[in-house]
Amino acid sequence: MKAVLFDIDDTIMRESQAHRKAFYSLFKQLNLTSDLSSINVHGMTDRRIIHEAARLSGVKVDLDKSIKILVSYFMEYFNPSDINLLPGSRETINALKQFVKIGIVTGNCRDVAVKRLSSAKIDFEVGGFGDKFIDRTDVVREAIKGLIERYGEVEVYVIGDTPRDIEAGKKNKANTIGVATGVYSREDLGDADLVINNLEEREKLLSFIMGKDILHYHL
Repeated sequence: MKAVLFDIDDTIMRESQAHRKAFYSLFKQLNLTSDLSSINVHGMTDRRIIHEAARLSGVKVDLDKSIKILVSYFMEYFNPSDINLLPGSRETINALKQFVKIGIVTGNCRDVAVKRLSSAKIDFEVGGFGDKFIDRTDVVREAIKGLIERYGEVEVYVIGDTPRDIEAGKKNKANTIGVATGVYSREDLGDADLVINNLEEREKLLSFIMGKDILHYHL
């Protein structure tokens, strides 16, 4: 059995303005002097972003409590218009669903990710999320653990737009696919087993995952 684990931000959809606004409200409440512009947040988990902002501000925070506040702000600010799917993402996920299990590996908190994906009408079977872990490697490990518990032995593919996605996949012995729809170039994602420009390159992606015979199917 095969499974494909997708990142969310700049892979399936653009970053959420409600999510970003929630961070700024949280930082203000916690009296943090650092903000998102001072941190390379791309590929980071929400937990790590809060941890880094607090460290740079010289402030000690309760990360679990901070996560709950962040989610609360997000739910307050969220509007369905916040959803901006990237070209080809829905079609590629739907095509893959015919052949593989679909999961999510995201730096977003679980509740944030679920709200965004459900609003976009994108379903997934397992996931790893950024509210529990500082290190993205652990997010991927959590998702793979869920796959194994549910389905047994599985061959995993991780798709993301940052070098952190690729590194986390490789550390978990997953196949890795870089998609250059974020701030990183194809060259930046060169350590991936496959690099594509975007999820509209559906035939190339499915051929890599399922083999060339997949092209005989209507995609």
